[in-house]
Amino acid sequence: MTRLVSLFGGTVTDTEVQVVKENQVIIGYGAGMNQYRLVVYKVDHTNNGFNYHLINLDTKEFTSTEIINPLSKKFGIGKYYNDINPEFFDAFEVLVLRQEAEGKAHDKAEVDNKEQQRREEIKAIGRERLKEIIPDNAQAVIIACEREDRSLILIPITLPPRPFAR
Repeated sequence: MTRLVSLFGGTVTDTEVQVVKENQVIIGYGAGMNQYRLVVYKVDHTNNGFNYHLINLDTKEFTSTEIINPLSKKFGIGKYYNDINPEFFDAFEVLVLRQEAEGKAHDKAEVDNKEQQRREEIKAIGRERLKEIIPDNAQAVIIACEREDRSLILIPITLPPRPFAR
C-alpha cells in the first residue's frame, strides 16, 4: 500500500485505490493554470499502486501518472477527474488516438536518432582534429571556448604626446 502525502495541499492519496477507468477523460492543470485534456488508455497495477497511462488530446503525446484527484477537491497544478459528471471516450476513438500518438512518438524517435548520429559524426571529426593538433608528447591540454568573438573589437589607444625631435 502506497500513500502519497501532499504537504501543500494537506491531502493523502492512496494509490491502491483505482479512481478512474480506461477511456475516461481527465483534466490537467499546468503552470499558470494552463488547462489541457487527457484520456486514460491503460491502467496498470504495480507494487506502488495503480499507474494510469494517458494520451494528451491536444499534443497526441503519451504520459503517465500515479496521482489523479477529484475535480471537486482541486488544489493547484495536477491531474483531476470529473467526479460529478465523468466523461468517457468510445474505445475506437481511444484506439485511433493511441495510433496517432504512437506514430508521433515514432517520428520523434527517428528525428532524435538522426540528431544523435549527427552528434556522433561531429564528435568523431573533433577527435580526429585534436589528434592532429596535439603533439604526442603533450602532458596536458587546455581547451577553451570563447563565446564572444573579440576579433573585430577595435580599442582606441591614446598614446602620450612625444616630444618633438629637433
